[in-house]
Order: sequence, then structure tokens, then C-alpha cells
Amino acid sequence: MAAMSETRKQVLVAVDMSRHANVVVDFAIYVARKTGLGMLITYVINESAYHMDADDPNLSRVINSESDFAHRQLEEFAQRAQKRGVDDCDIQVLYGNPKEVLVHAASAAIIDHVIIGAHGKHSVSDTVIGSTTDFVVYRSSKTVTVVKS
Repeated sequence: MAAMSETRKQVLVAVDMSRHANVVVDFAIYVARKTGLGMLITYVINESAYHMDADDPNLSRVINSESDFAHRQLEEFAQRAQKRGVDDCDIQVLYGNPKEVLVHAASAAIIDHVIIGAHGKHSVSDTVIGSTTDFVVYRSSKTVTVVKS
């Protein structure tokens, strides 16, 4: 995909590779087409979620595998957006605590607003909104649209 665009505002689309990610991406495509915004589809790898020692040789292998998978999936999402008429569609894989990383990424001047799913990979049916989503909604300086499945 292209390098991040500096000329046109984008919507940051936060995905987590759960089955709900397709719904989030499809909604973001709809918004991008209606508003003329570009898309920046973003996935965050949370290295601390693996509960492995930093010097464990398997840690880098596991993270690299997740990164490869994420890049492939993001490319598929971006191709879907482009086939549906969104010309300005970029992808990025970031590392760290998803809550903090997404709020920071959303603060970039190029970002107009954020689209994120209501629940993540570890959702519980009784949970009203996922903890990462809740954090982004209340901490982001940008408008956040929450997509329910």
C-alpha cells in the first residue's frame, strides 16, 4: 500500500482481527466513500499479551508471525476498500498497549476521526463496550465512531 497520505484527511480504522473486524472495515468503507476521507487501517500488536520473557527466543518468532498475519489481513482490507472506491487507503501495524497506541495514532493531524469495534478479541457477552474501545472513546481528542456487530 501507499505511504501515509499527507494531503487528505483520513479516518483511522482500528481493527483487532476478530471476526467483527470485517464489520468495522465495511462500515469504514461506507463512511470513507460518503465523506471523501481516506482510510488508515490500523492493527496494534500488544507484545506484553504473550506473557513471555523478553529474552525468550520464541517471543520474536511469535511477534513476527503475528505481524506477518496482520500485514496480510490489512492488505486484504485495503484491497477491498479500493475495489469499493476508496482510493486513499493505507495500512499500519503498530506495537505496544493498544489503548495508548490508538489514542496516540488518532492524535495525528491527518486523522479526522476514529472508527473502532465495540468489542475486541476477548469480549464477554455481558460487556457493554470493550476496555480498549472505552479508553479510546474517552481519551481521544478526535470523534470516535463505535461499530457494533
